[in-house]
Amino acid sequence: MHTTADRAPLLQGIESIRTLAELADPTAIARLLDQPAAISHLDDHTLDFLRRAQDLLLATTRTLTGALEPTRRPTTIDIAEAWHRALLHLPRRDDGPVLIHIQEFEDAYQAIPILVPIPEPPPVPTLETATTLVIDKTTGTVTRWPLLPLDVLTSQYRRYKHQEPMLLDNQPS
Repeated sequence: MHTTADRAPLLQGIESIRTLAELADPTAIARLLDQPAAISHLDDHTLDFLRRAQDLLLATTRTLTGALEPTRRPTTIDIAEAWHRALLHLPRRDDGPVLIHIQEFEDAYQAIPILVPIPEPPPVPTLETATTLVIDKTTGTVTRWPLLPLDVLTSQYRRYKHQEPMLLDNQPS
């Protein structure tokens, strides 16, 4: 029978693997696997494994940790941890961000993915143009802006911060 001290190095290794799997960027992996030159020499089984490796490692490390620490007291998962775990288990989307609505009930949390399309900024904003918020990194001040291409918003916000006139079609307003 192994003691807890005997298991400590093994548990540390498992925890390291779990941490690495959580930190891996799934979109970077997907982009790599979408490059024909990178995968031309791989068979379908290998490609399937690589696409699922992160989820497989996370499930395996959870199972191993549970098996090696059967007397460990259960921990309470908070809403932030529930959100993090849902994010790791929901299917990835390349065409836009996914919001996750977490709803708590007596014994667990329900995680509902909410698909969010990001609107394209119009060439010239109008009264009907969607708005966006800008949160200043230094002051935390929140200001509302029309939805603009990021480079235009960047230059206009810089002008705003320096109390310079706004430019519309390269003309001062």
